[in-house]
Amino acid sequence: IVASNIMYVVGQYPRFLKAHWKFLKTVVYKLFEFMHETFPGVQDMACETFLKVAQKCKQAMAANRP
Repeated sequence: IVASNIMYVVGQYPRFLKAHWKFLKTVVYKLFEFMHETFPGVQDMACETFLKVAQKCKQAMAANRP
């Protein structure tokens, strides 16, 4: 339940993610962890959330960072 709430909130605020690169990076890593989860529904929601974040934050994700 906590994972689904986190993924929902993250999917709703792409502007915050664009402005905070380290948080975006952490969110993406966590989404990949959720994609490997065996609990029913978590994988699907993680994939949908990653797709939403990737579409809305594509410039921030593609930027060259040190």
